[in-house]
Amino acid sequence: MGIWDRIEGAKGRAAAALLAVFIAGGGAGYFAGRWHTLRRVTADPLAFGLAPRKSERKVRFMHRLQRDLSLREAQRARVDDILRRRHEEMMRFRKEIRPNIERTLQEATSEIRSLLDSGQQSKFDVMVTEYRERRRRLRERWMQRRREMMRRVREGERGGPGGR
Repeated sequence: MGIWDRIEGAKGRAAAALLAVFIAGGGAGYFAGRWHTLRRVTADPLAFGLAPRKSERKVRFMHRLQRDLSLREAQRARVDDILRRRHEEMMRFRKEIRPNIERTLQEATSEIRSLLDSGQQSKFDVMVTEYRERRRRLRERWMQRRREMMRRVREGERGGPGGR
């Protein structure tokens, strides 16, 4: 005899309705909790042990300067401009340096390979290929996480239940 065969009469229907309400409430609570946690994580990632995004680090740094140094508005504006310009400069340096780093890594690989005999070279080639693949996967995973976090932030900014 199945559960549906046992649900008879008013008591059975009341028990089934109570069970349905309980399950619906549990599901609603689960999704509300997930939504609330996601909103809190995107609002304050440090509280959840996540690294802050660059924009959040800048905001926190400016807040600390303002708080600890009691910056006047003109000073705050100048500091903000200095940080923005220097950040752009550092990003240009990174872009300029990257090819040099890649070239240096390639030269080191070639120099090491030239010292090895043919058996060692084939093993070394496998090691280099595995290393490059691992680097590619890590970079890909990092970019995927970044895109996902940005998507969540955009959705949170657009609204939803209790949206900002």
